[in-house]
Amino acid sequence: MSSVVFLHPADFKNVSIVAHYIKERTRNAQFVIISLRNNMFELADRLVGIYKTNNATKSIAINPAEFVVGTPAAAALPALPVPTAA
Repeated sequence: MSSVVFLHPADFKNVSIVAHYIKERTRNAQFVIISLRNNMFELADRLVGIYKTNNATKSIAINPAEFVVGTPAAAALPALPVPTAA
């Protein structure tokens, strides 16, 4: 078993290069990449978000290919539960 570690570049050009390299050269591998750069996660096959609500950690996974460009993000995502006062 081998492992690969990528340092996340900060600029748009290098983030795009790394993202395209991973997408094109590693078709049969899985990666966990933590990034807030849209040019990195736009190429993802699956996005996982982790959030805290009601004193519990939860997660949501979405498939970016299912979203239509131009659709407002709030309308595209499922509604998150609203915390209630105790």
